[in-house]
Amino acid sequence: MNEQTYLKDRVDGQIGWMEQKALNNQKTYKALRTASLIASVLIPLLAGYAEKFGTSLTITIGALGAVVAICQGLLAINRNHENWTGYRITAEVLKREKLFYETKTVPYECDNRFGIFVENIEKILSGENKNWIQNNRESEKKTK
Repeated sequence: MNEQTYLKDRVDGQIGWMEQKALNNQKTYKALRTASLIASVLIPLLAGYAEKFGTSLTITIGALGAVVAICQGLLAINRNHENWTGYRITAEVLKREKLFYETKTVPYECDNRFGIFVENIEKILSGENKNWIQNNRESEKKTK
């Protein structure tokens, strides 16, 4: 694989993938946290009117409690916050490494700069894979 292909397909491809995954996890995290927050705030507010409005309001309060539990459970299982920040950090580290390579900054000021670059990029990506495996194992433990 030549330098241009590696930069385009491997490095830029991984940066794009990481950025998209970070964005998706950020949106999911914020949506679930917002829904949980709104539902949890409404529960005590509506509870004050439960006697006045009867069974339908009591059912609504129960449903809001279920929404909170579901949102928090999904956040614990999917680890959206951890994934969001992890993917964002990895994308930024890849961008930084690419910038150093393109500007021939240390350690890329030598003759074997492409070899060193590939080795460093693959170490970064290997570390991301290890983090993903570890996060999934931790998530499984929390749901048991």
